[in-house]
Amino acid sequence: MKKTVCDNPEGREESREEGRQVPSLNADMGERGVDSDEDHRLMPLLDIANLACGGHAGSRASVDFYKTMAAEEGVEVAAHLSYADKASFGRKVLDVSIDQLKQDLDQQRTLLPDTRLLKFHGALYNQVCVDPILAEAMVEWVVSAGFDRVLTLPHSLFALKLHERGLRVICEAFIDRRYLFKGEGRAVLMPRTHATACMDDLSDALEQVDQMLSFGRVIAYSDHTLVDRKRVQMPIGTLCIHSDSMLAYPLAHAVRALLGAKASK
Repeated sequence: MKKTVCDNPEGREESREEGRQVPSLNADMGERGVDSDEDHRLMPLLDIANLACGGHAGSRASVDFYKTMAAEEGVEVAAHLSYADKASFGRKVLDVSIDQLKQDLDQQRTLLPDTRLLKFHGALYNQVCVDPILAEAMVEWVVSAGFDRVLTLPHSLFALKLHERGLRVICEAFIDRRYLFKGEGRAVLMPRTHATACMDDLSDALEQVDQMLSFGRVIAYSDHTLVDRKRVQMPIGTLCIHSDSMLAYPLAHAVRALLGAKASK
């Protein structure tokens, strides 16, 4: 898909380098309850905290706790919604009807009724980008649920359909995950079923960050062996760190410094 839309969140500064905007930093939060030291340390480094609302993880208690913390740190909150599947942490496509899925999402929405920013999680995040029926249904639900901005993958069917309905798309790139090359200048996330999908070396992740910030592209591989590397251009409005990554805090700390340096140029 050639047409891509990419907006940065409100208030992000613009880098003077080639007029490229400095992306925001987001993380998926509240997935391990209110006592997660990692989440507590991450919050001050973020621009957006995606709060799990009970589908794959999270509860009213965790949402309220991290919503308060985000407000204290000046961090925007996004509703992080998924298939209702805590057993598989929302990482399995469920065989449920569209009506049932909408009901499940409505229930999760009640934990963050006022936020206008949305990010789907896991299997739903990936599936809605490629399934035309699901994408159309989820765009309708996004509108009815009162969201006006969505974090999602660039070059995706979901991004295009959101744009066609006048919703703002914040194109997301993942700095602790590897990408697969799909031809024609396209890259998708390497499935977690591959042992190399998640980065465990800080230098590898920071190399990817440098490609994103300096050139607006990601490093993609032909397969999970990580031998054949390609660089794929990608519009980037926000960078994501998974809070359960072993690199989460040191990576967020390093990226926050890089983003600050870019914004000051």
